[in-house]
Amino acid sequence: MGWVAFFLDQIKQHWIEASINFSATFCGVLFSFWIEHRRSKNREKEEFGKVLRSVLVESSNNHAILNNIRNTYRVGQTSGFELSTEVLGLALTNPVFHQWANHSLIVAATILGTNLRFLNNMLALYRHAQATGGGASARGVEELKIRAKTALDIISVMQGLLDDAMDKIGARVRKDGQSEETNNRLARIFREETEAIKNLPKLG
Repeated sequence: MGWVAFFLDQIKQHWIEASINFSATFCGVLFSFWIEHRRSKNREKEEFGKVLRSVLVESSNNHAILNNIRNTYRVGQTSGFELSTEVLGLALTNPVFHQWANHSLIVAATILGTNLRFLNNMLALYRHAQATGGGASARGVEELKIRAKTALDIISVMQGLLDDAMDKIGARVRKDGQSEETNNRLARIFREETEAIKNLPKLG
């Protein structure tokens, strides 16, 4: 019966070795999956941050254009204004944006995109009318300015949500020592432009 004991002992040793090897391999596989999952999440977070910053830049540019529309657009004016919706449109079709953004941000971005496209249609209509000897009526200009204010308000809502989202992933651009001075200088430049345009002689 000695050979039976020897055989059982060999099986026991091989079983222990196999269990150790299996456990090590299994833990290694789990660790690899965990590392890859972390890397994937970090890549998604980085992409989401880039999307947020791009949308913020585009909305800031639109904010300046809308302010110009409110302050300078008048009856008989030939408008070169056009609002950008490309970046916002790409964000709304990006799966990463929908995976990481909260519902409020998605809703605000969707509504803003619709609003800006409508405004672009109005501006294009007025440009066409101007080219054919017509132009925006006094009522049309006032309606355009009202809709521009609505878009500005929506942008303000969305920019607050963008700031919150960037804070959560550590992607928000922080102010530096020159931020306030730069903002004041830029605001002064635009005020001077607005005043200069207002002082232009009226048509007719």
